[in-house]
Order: sequence, then C-alpha cells, then structure tokens
Amino acid sequence: MGGDHSYAEAGVDIEADNEAIASIEEWLNRTLSFRRENVFEDVKGHYSGLYRLEDGRVLAMSTDGVGTKIMVAAMLKKYDTLGIDLMGMLANDIVSVGSTPIAMVDYIAVDKPQPDLLSEIGKGIYEGCRQANVVALGGETATMPDLVTGFDLAGAIVGISEETDLVLGSDIEEGDAVVGIASDGMHSNGYSLARKVLFEWNDYSIHDQLPTDQSRTIGEALMTPTRIYVKVVLDIARRAHPHGLAHITGGGLTKLRRLRKGIGYVIDRTFPVKPIFSAVRKLGSISWEEMYRTYNMGVGFAVVCGQEDVEDVLGICDKHSLEARVIGSAVNDPDQRIEVRAQERFSI
Repeated sequence: MGGDHSYAEAGVDIEADNEAIASIEEWLNRTLSFRRENVFEDVKGHYSGLYRLEDGRVLAMSTDGVGTKIMVAAMLKKYDTLGIDLMGMLANDIVSVGSTPIAMVDYIAVDKPQPDLLSEIGKGIYEGCRQANVVALGGETATMPDLVTGFDLAGAIVGISEETDLVLGSDIEEGDAVVGIASDGMHSNGYSLARKVLFEWNDYSIHDQLPTDQSRTIGEALMTPTRIYVKVVLDIARRAHPHGLAHITGGGLTKLRRLRKGIGYVIDRTFPVKPIFSAVRKLGSISWEEMYRTYNMGVGFAVVCGQEDVEDVLGICDKHSLEARVIGSAVNDPDQRIEVRAQERFSI
C-alpha cells in the first residue's frame, strides 16, 4: 500500500476520542463539589482518581478494558490470557500514582451464556491477580443478546497508600532522566490498527508466521499478555525516590504529558523495535510518528527520576529480571512536546 496510514483510518481517531471524553468530563467534574474536601482536583487526567480517607490514607481508583484484543482472541478461540491483560491495564495504572493495588471487580457482557468462555477468562484474571497481589472481590456478568455480539471484558480496581507516598509528578524538573522498562509487545493497545493492517489490508491469517519473526505466528505475537509492573514499580517507589511514573499504553509516549504541566521530554534512545511493531509499520506503510503516537514501541512503563537515582532504578529493574534503560530526559516546555529522536526526528 502506498502512502502513510494512520490509526484514524482503522476507526480510532485519538483526537476525536479526546474531544468526546471532554464532553462527559464536563458533567463528571461537577460532582467533585459533592465531597470537595476528599478529592484531589489538581490530578484530574492522571492515571487514577484519588480520594482522601482518614488518617492520611488515600484511595486510588481506575477502570479499563481489554479492547479489540478480544477479537484476536476470538479468532484463535483462546481466551485464557485476557484476564492478565485486564489486570495489566488496571493495576499498572494504579501503581502509576504510587498506590498499591489491592482489589478489583470485573464486568463481562456476553450475547449468550458461555461457561467455558467465562472459565477461561477467570483463569486469566486469577493469574493477573496473582502477579499483582490483588484480590478479585466479585463482578457482574450480563447477558445482552440484543446489544452484544460475542463478549466484552472490563473491570475496576482500587489501591491504597499514604498520601505522603503518592507519586504525582510534581517533583519532575528539567534534566530528570526517563528510564524505560521494556514491554512484552503490544500489550492491549492499537489492535484496531494492527488487525486492519494484517488481516484486511494484507490478507494474512491469524495462523501465518509473523513476516518479521518466523519463529512465531501472528496470533502468538498479538496475544502476548500485557506485562504487569506492580512489583517492580512499588519497589522503585519505596527505594529510589521517583519523581513520576507512567504506564505507556494507547497514545504511546504521549502518556508522559500526564505527569506535570509545563514539562516535555526528549526521547533519544529506546529499545530495539519488536517484530510485531515492525510488521505493522512496514505492511501498513505507517509513519514512525504514527507508530509512536499509537503504540508503546517497546517501552511498557517509564520512570522519571533524578540523575542521582538512575542506577538505583536500573538495579531494581535488574533484580526483577526486567530490561530497563535510560531513554531520555525531561525539559521545560509549556507545549509539553515529546520529541523522539530514536529513528527519525519528530514530535508527538
């Protein structure tokens, strides 16, 4: 295919999504006045909502789903890792504010009762909870044949911490290092574009070998579970004085903008591009800029810290057997640009 293609062509327009989200947030923000003394109004748009409890403790809350990765699972008829993806999306967001995730609930909407499917999903949720040390307190399964085709999977999670232990980005300053922790692949983002590129624009099968990695099928590469960073990030939060924590999901490294207003980042080194990203980029004629705006591109989590703490952060990652490296630095920038110099030079 000629020319550069985008996520919007796959049906997901990030800018339009943000505009739509703003329209509901106008109403949600009005509810803050109901318990204004308990909420953190200055962290709206961060990874978790925060609510003050008694005795200096803070409750963190977040919700998310697995997205259209479910459609890839349906193509393979393999559902036992989707619960890991769900927990990755939930628990990684909670630790991004320095909170410890403790409990979750799930929501599954189906078109018909499917005990075997639910058992497989439950198996994955168990494994995700084990990795994150979280309990599943229950949930809801809704059968809605007139509304749902197949199924959808989402959940909500809570975490708890002392207010003094929160990491909200306020300490980030120019010159701080950005340490990237490696991802396992696409995790749970950008699947609408990946499916469009691989299965519609290029007519590959889910069982075909990945063109950029003959040791794996396309299905195996796409279904690699989301990495759960809870243990390593909490260890970093306790021992290495991070200034900011970022779960890199949809939108890629633009997620760093959530951490502090007036701060941008220069990314001058990343991890080698994983084969699944190379395949989507080449087969879909996707620009590097669009790839970095859509995918994690190998960086599943980022830690912003003072230069004096870099070695401690890297050492903790090594202790947890996770690949990590300094990928860039923070700069003062009122426009909060993320300048990437890893392949071509561009801002996202």
